Amino acid sequence: MSGCGAVPFVVDAVLRTLLSASTTASNAGLALQGLIATFGSIDDSPDWDAVRRAPLPKVVESIKRAGLANMKGANIKAILNTVYERNVQEADKNSTDDPTEKVENIKVEEAQDIKGQSPMLRMKYVENMSDEEAMTELTSLPGIGVKTAACVLMFNMNRDVFAVDTHVFRMCQWLGWVPDIKGVTRDRAFSHLEVHVPNHLKYPLHVQMVMHGRECLRCRANTSPNTEGWDDFECPIDALVKRTGPMKGGSRSGGKNAKASNGRGTGSKSNGSGKSPAKGKRKRRQDSSDESEVEMEETEESEAQMDDVTDDEGGSSDQEEDSDEE
Repeated sequence: MSGCGAVPFVVDAVLRTLLSASTTASNAGLALQGLIATFGSIDDSPDWDAVRRAPLPKVVESIKRAGLANMKGANIKAILNTVYERNVQEADKNSTDDPTEKVENIKVEEAQDIKGQSPMLRMKYVENMSDEEAMTELTSLPGIGVKTAACVLMFNMNRDVFAVDTHVFRMCQWLGWVPDIKGVTRDRAFSHLEVHVPNHLKYPLHVQMVMHGRECLRCRANTSPNTEGWDDFECPIDALVKRTGPMKGGSRSGGKNAKASNGRGTGSKSNGSGKSPAKGKRKRRQDSSDESEVEMEETEESEAQMDDVTDDEGGSSDQEEDSDEE
């Protein structure tokens, strides 16, 4: 319900992705339903023009279940206003110098589309851009980052773009597809992978990596060799990955648990002393909920977006966003 892939309206996709950032899929869905309940619906989406015209506190109250409601609400309003003003400018270019006629032309266009979202909130100008131009345009919107823009381009606009979310980033690092540079960011990884992953593989590979990163017990972010069931679980890419970075329970590949961490160990879990932990004492509950994983993994993007909001509040009436799962 809250994902961006199934909607044809670009702004709708952008705002749904924004709502899904730094929260669970269920909470994002509740926030979307909150907007619909408060402002009405058009084609199973909120009436975005009603949201644009509403006071900010009302918008914030309607999406509070998504978390970061103040930031997201301000960004939603800012994005809608930005797109609206851009379309007004486009309409000005195609009308006479008579301001009355300009206004009437806009009203007629809106009336012709009365059963759908307002044409003044459509981003048709983006649809005719190259991938690079569209990426620049989308990331110029208040708070929209590279990952969100890439997801919209790939899922909503059917472009050959390799979106790098938290799961894809982790998988590509473990596979050695990302330059081994200290402090490499997800955005830098996107720039590298975008030119190395063949176009025909970008969409299916993204989808498969997200699914694997969510569901594989050995490749989830909130797991480690200490996780219950680790030794009995077979990861199909164990021979290809080198699991690096902090893992649940404090284990890291490359250390004492490297062999088990990479899925090549056959014995019991190691506690670093060569002894097996006492039965039942070192067990870690496997968190089968994708929701807690999403909350863990969105920290980096949410912090960046909060910085964007701070900057916008300091010097502009427009604002930001964030986001993760499709």
